[in-house]
Amino acid sequence: MIGGAPGIGKSRAAVALAVAGATCQNWFGLQVHSKFRTLILQGENGRYRLKNEFAELDDPALNNYIRISDRPEYGLAFDSHEFRQSLAGYCESFAADVIVLDPWNGIVRDDK
Repeated sequence: MIGGAPGIGKSRAAVALAVAGATCQNWFGLQVHSKFRTLILQGENGRYRLKNEFAELDDPALNNYIRISDRPEYGLAFDSHEFRQSLAGYCESFAADVIVLDPWNGIVRDDK
């Protein structure tokens, strides 16, 4: 769980984790022992912001290891059967090892 106030870098940390999984580079000083595929379910940041984050990363090999969803029109609606079905199909087709839910407060209904 990575939590904190808006703008402190939670999404960037998630992208850094995904890149570390694709390249076996260290993540915040932690050794990555094997490659893994990461799916980031994005409920907050739009394409423009994500494009800027990935502009520096010019490695076509990342395409095989990282997927970032579009921001759903109605958010990360886990209470919707259709959303869960669509998500399940997407997860099966990509076979992610790690799934990032960004942001967590976009999923839960209150702070409890």
